[in-house]
Amino acid sequence: MIAYLDSSALVKRYVGEPGWLEAAGLIEQAALAGTAVMTLVEVAAALFWSEMLGEPVALATWNRQLWKAARESGLETIPRKQP
Repeated sequence: MIAYLDSSALVKRYVGEPGWLEAAGLIEQAALAGTAVMTLVEVAAALFWSEMLGEPVALATWNRQLWKAARESGLETIPRKQP
């Protein structure tokens, strides 16, 4: 299996947010794991903000599938109601 990891999956894996075991397991089981260059910038920014502000990171997306997955994994989502 090839695993494509978005920002929220990478943050979970390296910060230990709820769902981090699943993210780590996916990476471990995948024959290949990849992401977009832009994702690396997003993750770095999210980690920086979280560390500097001492607050959890919320996912802002208007993609219905991504919103639902984020909500199911316990992340705060913006908008609060499903788009």
